[in-house]
Amino acid sequence: MFTYQFTPREDRRYYNSPNGVRTYAGNLDISNLAHQTEIRTQIELRPRHLISLQGVAQYDHQFERMYLDFRYEFNLGSNHFLGIYHNMSGQRQNLDAGLSYRLGNPGDGMMKVEYTFVNYANEFIFEDEQFSSRIADSTRVYENRPAFISGTFSTPEIAGVRAEAVIGYHTETNSEIRSTQLTDQGFKQTEKMYYAGGLVEYAGDYATVGAKYKRGYTDVGRDTLDHGSMMRGQYHSEQLSQKYGFYLLAGASDFEMESWVWYEEYHDRQQGNYFDFSETDSLDYRENRVMMRNRIKYTPPYRGLIAGLESLLEMRDVQSDRDKMRRISPSIRDMNARVTAIFGFRFHPRMSFLAGVGYDLVDEPHYQTLRDRFDNVFTRIEFRW
Repeated sequence: MFTYQFTPREDRRYYNSPNGVRTYAGNLDISNLAHQTEIRTQIELRPRHLISLQGVAQYDHQFERMYLDFRYEFNLGSNHFLGIYHNMSGQRQNLDAGLSYRLGNPGDGMMKVEYTFVNYANEFIFEDEQFSSRIADSTRVYENRPAFISGTFSTPEIAGVRAEAVIGYHTETNSEIRSTQLTDQGFKQTEKMYYAGGLVEYAGDYATVGAKYKRGYTDVGRDTLDHGSMMRGQYHSEQLSQKYGFYLLAGASDFEMESWVWYEEYHDRQQGNYFDFSETDSLDYRENRVMMRNRIKYTPPYRGLIAGLESLLEMRDVQSDRDKMRRISPSIRDMNARVTAIFGFRFHPRMSFLAGVGYDLVDEPHYQTLRDRFDNVFTRIEFRW
């Protein structure tokens, strides 16, 4: 999956463009594909009215989703912007809407804060106590309204130095989830989440160097509502991830080079008293991970053939509960290493097609049937305007 996905440098180019479409696709195994398509566009209705649209269709190890985000911003003057936004997804109870305020622009320094009303349509769906099991197998009623608060901050570039920061916090939320098929069956759920990240970089004439930090935390707890239930139990799960990253970007003539190094600390804990239907029981999994990604690529200035070579190295030091986690994720091992050859064509400075084939440098003991080390092929298409 790291091979297929775009690099952070490519992400920056894409998200700094007002309009764009990009997609990648590659094999997960012999019969299944991983693919993701993104589209974004901005329309200036009048000098002070801006509409933007972003969509994602994704299928891989992380998500199976289709998601659309619609935003409207009004320019109050002097670089002050007020906005409203709404998303569309596959389920009505997953609809979110919110308000935003932005001061400045990303290239010149910016502050942006957002307040999101999470799952706002949920109560309208499940307000009837006699909700039919033919429509859904469970109902969810919130005791307190969930909300998500986020902020994005960036500085102007001064003497080649700039910085960014992001924060997000999902307020602690309590809800009751009840079965529509079994009488007096249900549980109370508590959940919360936050993330934070920062970046500092220096951009010179021929190279850019930077450092990044990311932290994410999720927490979910469940407790059966009704005493005497045949599935009485408690469950608590929390995940914490911290990443430290360093990067070097350089270019000369039509060649560009990227080098990324990540160090990650990951902790996954699950505990409770009812794991009869689970693939694992209580869990206290900890690992340290080092990830390195290096790429050199030739891209013609306007039109022509693209060629490149990329290497990926992942080293994992599992501290505890390795065997338990392997029941869920059998691919866990001490090292992954891959070299990828990239070929493509640039039709325009903002439009390109890439294809690649990866060569696995490490034996895969969990997939003995895949004896060919050339075990993945992928394509990428990007168009920005």
